[in-house]
Amino acid sequence: MLTETWLTSNQFTSELFDLSNYTVFRKDRCNLLTGMEKGGGILIAIRSSLSCKQVNLLSNNNISEAKIDIDQLIVALLFNNNIEVFVMLSYIPPRSSLEVYNIHFNNCKNILENLNNFQHVICIGDFNQGNINWILDLDEKYFVPYNVNSEIEESIIDFYSQFDLIQINSFVNDNLRLLDLVFVDKEFFIVIEKSDLPLIQNSIHHVALEAKQTLMQ
Repeated sequence: MLTETWLTSNQFTSELFDLSNYTVFRKDRCNLLTGMEKGGGILIAIRSSLSCKQVNLLSNNNISEAKIDIDQLIVALLFNNNIEVFVMLSYIPPRSSLEVYNIHFNNCKNILENLNNFQHVICIGDFNQGNINWILDLDEKYFVPYNVNSEIEESIIDFYSQFDLIQINSFVNDNLRLLDLVFVDKEFFIVIEKSDLPLIQNSIHHVALEAKQTLMQ
């Protein structure tokens, strides 16, 4: 998964991945909506051996929200043991309005409200809310927020809490800020580690991460 790809229609996916080995989903920034020539964009690459499909977003069908460029992808992975995992990837630019966050939340909500016992979620991305401090709950082994002050910060915590999702990333960037959040359901706990072999060099704003989970057969 990649955020801030800075890709445009001038770059073909086949230039980045061997499409015989990967199924690639990407959302490039819309220059017409943002008025910006570069930046943004997200991408999810799935090994071709895995069954996957892209989930349509509600915002694609909403006329009022269509005027806002939303960098979000939801991909469903189906495993042999009938377990389905929804991977929800978001990039929310700095200084975005609460409306933009709510659009991301609503797209996730459509999935989260209808999960069954064989379905799990990973909500991951750059939320650009680095003023929240996350401390480890030693009993539960996940991270809880404190010094939550702004309306947007409260909206993030309230939204994921209502679906009993937990935040499991603690790796801050070079500025000691945590921009990349990883929310999962407690029954699908995964391990987040700093990548030893990142696809691209780490920047001062982001740390390359690896998420590991073993599915029982």
